[in-house]
Amino acid sequence: MLNVGGVLLLRSLGLMLVYTAITASATKLGTAEVAAHQVALQVFWLLSYFPEPFSLTAQTLIARDSSNANKVRQLAHLLLSLGVATGAVLALVHGLLLWGSPRLFSSNAAVIAAFQSVIPHSMLALLICSVAVLCDGVSIGAQQMTNMPQMLVLSMIVAFGALELSARAGLGLGGVWLSMVAFYAARAGLHGIHVMLNWRHSALGQYRMLAAA
Repeated sequence: MLNVGGVLLLRSLGLMLVYTAITASATKLGTAEVAAHQVALQVFWLLSYFPEPFSLTAQTLIARDSSNANKVRQLAHLLLSLGVATGAVLALVHGLLLWGSPRLFSSNAAVIAAFQSVIPHSMLALLICSVAVLCDGVSIGAQQMTNMPQMLVLSMIVAFGALELSARAGLGLGGVWLSMVAFYAARAGLHGIHVMLNWRHSALGQYRMLAAA
């Protein structure tokens, strides 16, 4: 219980730190930019919770069937596929809301133009976020989460580095949101690297360890 709770707590703290750092960077850009960032972030944040039920499902069902390697592999791949599909749908909803109904969020033309300029970035971040959340759930359900804190720290370093580079390059709000993309891409990518390096025992690989047991 403490292991799982600690991992989830660290993940939540890491997310809050990254979101805070990204928002702090946006506040340095100007009034219209920070207002646009708040609109994009709030919609992103709301939609990012939708993959969580699949993540909880992964944690529950994979843990329940941990002695059945075939079932674990099938569940892991099914849930990961659902994560990709869910992320694609959520990204589409996000884009349609900000592009098709901008007056729901602001009547200021400068603010609307600013948050519409980062729609591709926020859509991509939402898609990758869904994949990363499902990977977290599969890892926790399979009790393969020892490296998750290190993955989070490395992802945060990537995000902070991207923020610094985008600020120096003068990329504006687009650079801020590219940092969000970099954060989630790092998380998903590190999960992928971990699976490849531990293919024989990973829930997304052969999952031989528990099968033998």
